[in-house]
Amino acid sequence: TGDGDGDGDGDGDGTGDGDGDGDEGGACDITTTEVELKPTKVMLVLDKSRSMILNSWDDDSDPGTSEVTRWHSLHEVVDNLSTANSESMEIGVQLFPSMDATSQFDEACWVSEDPEVPFAPDNAAAILAAIPGADAMDLYGGTPATAGIVSALTHLEDNANGEPAVMILVTDGAANCGADYEGGALFAEYDDDLPLVVQSAYEDSGIPTYVVGIDINGLSDYPAVDPAEKLNELAAVGGAPREGAEAFYNAHDQVELTEVLDSIAAQVSCTVTLGQEPYMPHLLEIELDEESIEWVEDCSEGSGWVYAEDGVYDSITFCSDSCELMHDGAELEAGLTCPPAP
Repeated sequence: TGDGDGDGDGDGDGTGDGDGDGDEGGACDITTTEVELKPTKVMLVLDKSRSMILNSWDDDSDPGTSEVTRWHSLHEVVDNLSTANSESMEIGVQLFPSMDATSQFDEACWVSEDPEVPFAPDNAAAILAAIPGADAMDLYGGTPATAGIVSALTHLEDNANGEPAVMILVTDGAANCGADYEGGALFAEYDDDLPLVVQSAYEDSGIPTYVVGIDINGLSDYPAVDPAEKLNELAAVGGAPREGAEAFYNAHDQVELTEVLDSIAAQVSCTVTLGQEPYMPHLLEIELDEESIEWVEDCSEGSGWVYAEDGVYDSITFCSDSCELMHDGAELEAGLTCPPAP
């Protein structure tokens, strides 16, 4: 990695040869640094609005079986996610609205100031105990996503201590319950504060938001907007958009929802921060247990690594088998090879 001494050689001896020994033309050695992987702090910000039980969908891609509520599927997916990633992520949950919300105007937008479950290691049992059961039918309230994000963000800012942290927002519609609205307008008007809060979380606190939609199709009445348009906007400013025309992750059944959250979990749990950006990013070499791991253009190519964000070189993401190897306790080294001789 670069040495910051201004001589451009990467070794700090002022000779310009890059070998770090102070001579005039010796061999150029790789500079290595060990990087410790710390579990990512993850807040799941989950939609618990009335629509999550009023609407059902396919949970197993089998038309011969009965459909289940959206909440039933989300409960099962959260169960699997929190159990399978207990070592690589410290997960917490923020519900919106809260468990105490009702369908009354003055109670439909209640959100707890503190998360229902603070992030912590091995948190699956605590999460399942705190959220409604898979077959719950007593979910009430609107979609106060802004208040949910604010509470989750405050918890991360106060407790993550600068370690990697993300929010994963899962919702089946656009946000309402805006602070400036009353009565019927609480449900009918989109809450324009949501993208501002999500953008600030990323730009000011370095906490990205992954945006997951549950069966987002067509226009909605409450609020009267195009939810896909609003979620695309949200994903774009949240710092973690997916590639392609649709910036948010849209799942149309439980199988897709599982795949989406597994994909996000892989990105979140397999990203490590380097000590500093390499001064020549194209010359970075990565090793796990002294085995070279190749750079790939995209994780769809299989094993390997990519830079976690286009144009930013201070963190990398491991793909597929390389990710599994890292979580098995492999020692990680990042090094900068010498540039080719002119």
